[in-house]
Amino acid sequence: MAVRNTDTPVVLIKWYDFTKWLLERIDNFPKNQRFIFGQRLADYALNVLELLVEAAHSSRKADLLAEANRKIEMLRWLVRLAQGRALLSGKQYEFCCQGHAPCLANTISSHCRLYLLNSLKWTRCLKSLNELMPL
Repeated sequence: MAVRNTDTPVVLIKWYDFTKWLLERIDNFPKNQRFIFGQRLADYALNVLELLVEAAHSSRKADLLAEANRKIEMLRWLVRLAQGRALLSGKQYEFCCQGHAPCLANTISSHCRLYLLNSLKWTRCLKSLNELMPL
């Protein structure tokens, strides 16, 4: 069941749902991969969740969301590696990385893809994300 609260930022709810889904997939990894590779995936997903909770209650949103974005980028590479090692199916990989998962990574990508090359525009983009995650 997804977390639903009118005061909870949409991106936090979406990342919670994605993290829950990912942890369920990790539980199905072979034992030798679950404790080595799966743990890294879980750690990154949970770290992002922690950053989003902190950002929801902080005036340092831009810094926290930028850090979350860096961790999401690493998570994307780990998910890609998991699919390459046949730990995730092609459909699961597609769900994670190609817009089918309702998660912050896709939210940031859709809002900021064109702005990543210019830090001024990136700052502007993060400010627009504040609308999704008000104080």
